[in-house]
Amino acid sequence: MPEALECWPVSMFEQLLPRHLQIIYEINMRFLKEVSIKFPGDNDRLRRMSLVIEGDQKKIRMDTCR
Repeated sequence: MPEALECWPVSMFEQLLPRHLQIIYEINMRFLKEVSIKFPGDNDRLRRMSLVIEGDQKKIRMDTCR
């Protein structure tokens, strides 16, 4: 499915799937905690591996979008 390779705006999740967004944030927090334990101080790695893309418009990374 092509939509599985996209980034979706957080605002869409907030409106349509608020509970899913909470779960995504929890999964991301736990995942990044594990990454930070394995790679202490590597903030660039955390940014690259996060499910949430920070920026003007926050997005949820569904796969490998940039």
